Amino acid sequence: MQKKEKIQIGITGILVLVLLIAAAGALKGKKPAQRPLTKTKSAVGPVAAPSASAEEKNLFQKLEEESKGLEAKRDPFSKAVIIPEKVSTELYLSGILWDAEIPKAIIGEVIVGVGEKVKGKTVIEIQRNRVILTDGFKNFELRLGE
Repeated sequence: MQKKEKIQIGITGILVLVLLIAAAGALKGKKPAQRPLTKTKSAVGPVAAPSASAEEKNLFQKLEEESKGLEAKRDPFSKAVIIPEKVSTELYLSGILWDAEIPKAIIGEVIVGVGEKVKGKTVIEIQRNRVILTDGFKNFELRLGE
């Protein structure tokens, strides 16, 4: 081996050692946060169960209260807003005649297909358990069994 190759191998070895030492120090310095364990009795014997702090409980309760009034306002696969059928009292879904190629829906007492209109709204999609209509501005969802 030439002198240049020996120097390169030596420097590479030193850099590998420095990297290993730095990685070990980083892993040693970071310990996962552990919650204090409380003991509870069970039929088998005492079991350690994690307990949430008062701050965590308050945060959870706050998030739960905020989410109570929220409804899904849109289909995640579409940019259009969907308003549940409950908003539109004039239309109700009586049934769906499912066919993969030509599905039909019974809205009120009218049988309609995709693209057809019923009470001023156009059917844009028929699925196995729901129908989506539009009035040109908003989408409306009618579901079976509601």
